[in-house]
Order: sequence, then C-alpha cells, then structure tokens
Amino acid sequence: MAAEEKKIRYDRETEIAYSKLQDALDMAEIIFCEYDMKNNVFVHRSRFHENIGIDHNVQTMGEVENDDVTILLEDKHKIMEAIEAVKNGIPRVEIECRVLTAEGYRWHRGLYKCVYDKEGNPESAYICFVDIHEKKIHEMELEHRIEREPLTGLLNRRTMEEKVNALSDTENGETAFLLTDIDDFKNVNNLYGHGYGDKVIIEIGKILQQVFKENSYISRMGGDELAVFVKNVPDRATFLEQVETYLNLVRAYGREECREISCSVGISFSAQICFDTMYKQADEALYMAKYLGKDRSFVYGAPVLAPDGEEEPVLVKSDIKKVTNDMMDIFLRCAPNSMIFMEDLNTNITRWTAAAVDYFGFPGEYIRGFDRVWIPKIHPDDIDGYLDDIMDTREGRKKVHCYEYRVKNKYGEYVWIHCEGRIFHDDEKNIHIFMGMLNNYGSYSNFDAGAEEH
Repeated sequence: MAAEEKKIRYDRETEIAYSKLQDALDMAEIIFCEYDMKNNVFVHRSRFHENIGIDHNVQTMGEVENDDVTILLEDKHKIMEAIEAVKNGIPRVEIECRVLTAEGYRWHRGLYKCVYDKEGNPESAYICFVDIHEKKIHEMELEHRIEREPLTGLLNRRTMEEKVNALSDTENGETAFLLTDIDDFKNVNNLYGHGYGDKVIIEIGKILQQVFKENSYISRMGGDELAVFVKNVPDRATFLEQVETYLNLVRAYGREECREISCSVGISFSAQICFDTMYKQADEALYMAKYLGKDRSFVYGAPVLAPDGEEEPVLVKSDIKKVTNDMMDIFLRCAPNSMIFMEDLNTNITRWTAAAVDYFGFPGEYIRGFDRVWIPKIHPDDIDGYLDDIMDTREGRKKVHCYEYRVKNKYGEYVWIHCEGRIFHDDEKNIHIFMGMLNNYGSYSNFDAGAEEH
C-alpha cells in the first residue's frame, strides 16, 4: 500500500511539474515537443496546438509531412531534413521556418537536440521553436536593401556579380548574359525631365521581369543600363525569341506613352560562367547593336552581314590605295607620328597610318567596317555622343566631325583623344571620303580637367 501511495504521489508531482513546465513554455512563447524515433511520432509538450485549435498532442511522421498545417508548406522540407539529421546521430540541428500561430504564420528558430540511449544510439530528439519573427523580418528587409538598388528594386551590380560567379559551370549548362539600355536616353531626360527618365527605367525593369521569369537574375547595372543573366538556356532560338518579345514590349510601351522609346540589346552565350567575361562580351555586342541602327539585338561573335547577305570580313585590302597613297605619303612626310585616317565611304574601307595601327592594336593598315573595330574601344560613357556626332557629320547636319572622348589603346588603357574629320564629295556631290586626324591627350591624369566634351 505504501508503494502504491508513493507512486500516486510521484505521478501527482510529475503532473504538477509538467503543468509548471507548460506554463513556463507558454510564458516564454516556446513551442516544445519530442520526437520518438522508436515509434516515429511527435509528442507535443506545450499547449501550442491547443492555442491554434488543434486538440491532439501526438502526431505520426506521415501526419506531419502530409497533413499538418502548423509549418508553412514551402518550409516543411526543413523539418524533414532536420529529423533525418538527428536520426543519423547529428547531436544538434538548427533551422528557421514559418510556424502557424494565432496571428498567422510567423518566423521561428527551431533547435533539434538528439537524445541517446545507454548504448549511445539515437533514441529521441527534443525540439523547441522560439519566435524570431520581428528580428527575421528586419534582417530580410536589411538584406533586400543591401542587394537591391532603390529605384527599380532590381539586384544591384555587386549582388548580380556575386550571384553569377557563385554558380557552377557543370550544373547550369549554357548560360546567357543580356545587356540592354535605352536608345537616346539622354534625349529622353533632356526633353521630358529626369523624373520621366526614371519612370522609363522602372518600366523597362518591369518588362524584363515579365519576360525573363525563370532561372534568371535581373539587375540595374547603373544609369539606364540593365542586365539579365539566364541559367540553363534550353536553346538559343527560344532565348532570342524572348529577347524579341522584350523589344516588342518596349516599343509597345513607347506607343502607349506617345514617345519614341526603344532599347538595344547585346547578348553573350557561354557554358563557362564568368561575370567579367560575359559582361564585356555583351557590352561589345550592345555597341554593335547601336552601330547597326539601335532598337535591335546583337549576339557577341555573330557575323555582320553585308546588304547582299554575305558575311563581311573585318580586315581586307582595297583599291582605296589608288585614291589615298599619294595623299597619305604627303601627310606622313610632314608628321610621321600622326594618327591620320581616310575612309572610302562607298566601300566602307579605312586606311590608318602605321602610328595609329601600332598604338591602338588594329588588325592592319586597311580595315573594312572600321567601326566594328573602333566602337568596342570607346568608353561606355562616350559612345552615344560619338555616334551622334558621326551621324550628324555623315548626314550633312555638321560640316566637321569634332569630338573629344576616351578610347582604349592596345595596353587596355583609356586615353583622351580629340578627333577632327571632314567629309569630301565626288564630282556628283555624293559623299566619298571621310578624312581626319586624332590628337592623343594621353591618360586621365594627363588630361586637362577643365576640358569638356563637345
């Protein structure tokens, strides 16, 4: 009888202790349960389930995995992975997941502590969840501000670079890097104001997000330049169709705004992921899209076709020798180190002096389609001004091409140059020869800070 009384007293004390533990857990807002590995069930030791209207305190693994709503569906894999870890003998596992409460799903930190039997085998696991919702939301907002740029909410350049370089070549197949900017964006700002220019940039970002929804990172690189990196490109044709959809949506947006709004696109494909390399290639392709008329895309390494559809070589020799030899010889006698050029506008072949060929690393003295060699060397901030001034001169709006800009020499250094050139006409008054000279001011440090671009 004494033994029976002792057992009753022990059970009563245990019940009181357990009730106090539940009260303490409730006051601390801690969810506590035990996972019984032998019976494969969860036993809830706090009143958590009662507080959200669930009247049972024992659940099987199947119920937790398939039917239980207390863990947000997209976070359930974390629960199952943690259970597998403790079953395999890992002594302590931490996770973060969203747990259903009377206020809805809130972020909790879960701690799984493995308990071993006398032989040292995993027997059960104690599990507790602590509410970290406000802290987690603050961290997520802070991370968002660090990773995103404020105008569009897209990734900033630093984050884009980190995410791309963190990818594995073997897991992502062929990838694509798309670089795009708004054609004649300076005119948009000048005509309609910078506020409207910002509005256009935001809309272009939304269109990119609409078109490139899957397996992609989208970033505002700076100014009106945006980029898309796409993993596991299924085939190039499908991707290029997406690019054309993007360009069409931009055109449609321009029509809605009653404005001439278009974008150009440069594209790099590669199975070897390197942000710097793919960005540079897409950048050069973007220049070529601009040169070919804007409002289009160009793929890095693609041939440039002549009007008859045949590929044009970059380096050729031509009858321009007959036209220019005597004139060039005269100039070279007067200034042997001058950087002089002469372009036959009918054949699109340019001749450069040896000094220019050596300094800029040109493929030769005679070059057909010279802009394909020259434009990629121009500093990104100067490209629009250069193209505008060249077109004004060639189309007769200016008599003289006169422009100061930065260009890359064969050493990869940007140097300031002053270019001055004039169009000469034939007997029938058609444009025939474009001739000019470059003055090399040298690197940034050697350039007069008071000199401005024209």
